[in-house]
Amino acid sequence: MPLWTVQLPSNAAMFYEFIMQIASFDLIDMMPLWHFLFPNMPATKPISSNFDAIGFNDLYFIHNSGTIILFLFLWPILLLSIVFMTPCTKVPCIVYLRQKLKNMIFWDSTIKFITETYTILVMCVLVNTL
Repeated sequence: MPLWTVQLPSNAAMFYEFIMQIASFDLIDMMPLWHFLFPNMPATKPISSNFDAIGFNDLYFIHNSGTIILFLFLWPILLLSIVFMTPCTKVPCIVYLRQKLKNMIFWDSTIKFITETYTILVMCVLVNTL
């Protein structure tokens, strides 16, 4: 809705900004980390004020993705933990934990993550291509 050229009242704009933070899983401000990891990345302006209002205030995918990128980097770490738990078949709690992690990574959380963040990731990629 905010991408349309419709004048929104300020309280509706604040509501959309709050909802976009929840929808894009922006739990942590990632800008200090990105500036630390990529110090020479030039600053860019948002495409329009409408994009700026919903949180796409840069042209770079990594800046717009927010904390979603942390979840993308977490999967390989969890996969490695499953691989390291494989030889421990004699300890029942590790076998149980491995099975739970395996189900979560390969089915539950992967499907939930893709369905919940698809729109945000597509917008980040499309903004990056401009």
